Amino acid sequence: MKRLTVWAMFFLTLLTLPVSLSAAGFDWKKYSGTTLNVALAKQPWSDFIAPLVPDFERLTGIKVRLEVMPEDQHRQKLAVAFMAGRGDIDVFSSIRHQEGMKFTLARWYEPLTRYVEGAGLTNPAFDYKDLSAQSIEDATVNNELVGIPLYSEIEIVMLRKDLFAQAGLKPPSTFADLENAAKKLTQQEKGQYGICLRGKGAATTTMFSGFLYSMGGRWADDDRNPAITTPEALKAFEFYGRLAREYGPPGIVNYHWFQCQSLFTAGKAAMWVDANIFAANLLDPAKSQVADKVGFAMFPEGPGGRKPAGGGWYLSVYSRSQKKEAAWYFIQWAVGKENALKAQLIGIPTARLSAWQSEQFRKGDKYPDLSRATVDSLNLKATAPYGPPWVAVGEVRDVIGAVVITAIQGGDINAAATKAVAQIREIRAKTEK
Repeated sequence: MKRLTVWAMFFLTLLTLPVSLSAAGFDWKKYSGTTLNVALAKQPWSDFIAPLVPDFERLTGIKVRLEVMPEDQHRQKLAVAFMAGRGDIDVFSSIRHQEGMKFTLARWYEPLTRYVEGAGLTNPAFDYKDLSAQSIEDATVNNELVGIPLYSEIEIVMLRKDLFAQAGLKPPSTFADLENAAKKLTQQEKGQYGICLRGKGAATTTMFSGFLYSMGGRWADDDRNPAITTPEALKAFEFYGRLAREYGPPGIVNYHWFQCQSLFTAGKAAMWVDANIFAANLLDPAKSQVADKVGFAMFPEGPGGRKPAGGGWYLSVYSRSQKKEAAWYFIQWAVGKENALKAQLIGIPTARLSAWQSEQFRKGDKYPDLSRATVDSLNLKATAPYGPPWVAVGEVRDVIGAVVITAIQGGDINAAATKAVAQIREIRAKTEK
């Protein structure tokens, strides 16, 4: 019998899931006749939700004009529309480490707390508390809830169970364990490396965030001034650089996530520290030579605690929309429990704990250590935001990425970080007036 395709399984799932969107006393038809403009970046979740939009239209009587575009074009569209002050976008997707601070300071996000808490605005079945603490923290900028999360993307350790067993090692639970395992499992003469980390400039800042916060550092102080020259931050740069330099592959300063993935799937890396969303490729026999040997563990604990970096896309309401409450109806439907479970069952790591813990998901879960690492991480109260928090995040990532490269190359980290602070201040002076 041929294996069902993912999408065939998806549509079978739709037929078997119970419909429980209606709750006593909640009027889904309140804004019937309204038309909403919804702008989404193209990604697995938008591919998932697009064919379900007619269900929302039938449930509410609200018409949806949906536009899905590649990320760069999506960002450009939002920037042009919002800077012009147009109100022709009602719901949109964005991500904190790219748009979060910029959109918050520009007041382009409609704060959502009153919608979540407002009597009559939210279906009781929505269950806001079911969303993971980590994902809500990521969708909260300057103490304002600016979106409802779609993903449970979190930094974890992906590892070779066979190599750990042969060496008598357990999955690392501390930074010391991580380095010890990387050292023991590095056999350069065999082309085997203990660990792979991002090393390519700006790309490093995303996953370096977990190392920075877990070492006790942070990107900025309470006044958003750069804090990357503190003793804790310098230790984080040094530790990350040492791991990459001594136990990683040659040329690691040119490695993004894709190169690390390729190294791991070729059986040449014992560990890879990155986002859980890449696990599927490591477990796919068509893409991975070690698909049956992969294990997963939580990001290890450092001197400052266990604070893996996390983030993901969220849905927001545009502050100048003329249809804000109808827009909120779309969001609570799109990321409600029913749709979250449907997404979870086809491999999309959602932000809802109930989806991860559901009997339907658990029965078919072939990788419980991956689920456990993800859920345990999502339950942490202390997680690190992906990347630096300033408006010109692209420029700042380049600047900080240069410090990481210096660390990997064994250079003067203090001098590089001090130079970076001066550069960040110049960038902020130009972009955060």
